[in-house]
Amino acid sequence: MVESLAMGRPKKAASSESVTKIAQQKRGQAPKQVQEAIERHRADEAVAAKEEKIQALKNSIHTMTNAICSDIEKDIEQRFSPAFVKAMAEASYHFAETVVKDVEAFRKHAKRATATVDDVRLCTRRSRSLHRALSDYADKVSAPRSTEKVARAADGASAAYAEDVDDEDDSHTIT
Repeated sequence: MVESLAMGRPKKAASSESVTKIAQQKRGQAPKQVQEAIERHRADEAVAAKEEKIQALKNSIHTMTNAICSDIEKDIEQRFSPAFVKAMAEASYHFAETVVKDVEAFRKHAKRATATVDDVRLCTRRSRSLHRALSDYADKVSAPRSTEKVARAADGASAAYAEDVDDEDDSHTIT
């Protein structure tokens, strides 16, 4: 072996592995370890972005919880501590997260592509007051849509719908 003048040690013959790495780098291809490191970095960035979005959502929930508590404080003439507001915001976030997961399970079980208000009703059935409030809200939201369909049929916008309704039962006509 030839002695290196600068280092004072013998030069090694290049191994086939290091030659392959050099060749890959010269062709613009990163070795497998570098590619894996890049993939891990991208995954870490995705996780960080997701955590950032979650934190922004939690901040929004905290802001809204604080506003709600401020309104309630005025009505009942009582103060809520910042720790209470933060705990309520965190509980609200976790409750919503649980409901979303449950709704997703109900949607999958029903083999539907879209979650419905009925899925949310199923989630709230253990709390009577919450279930009642959601049902009242859902009834208000869905009522204008059914009225809108009848109005469109009466106006002739949906003649086929009007004909189908007339064919089913002549006792109730759309006017």
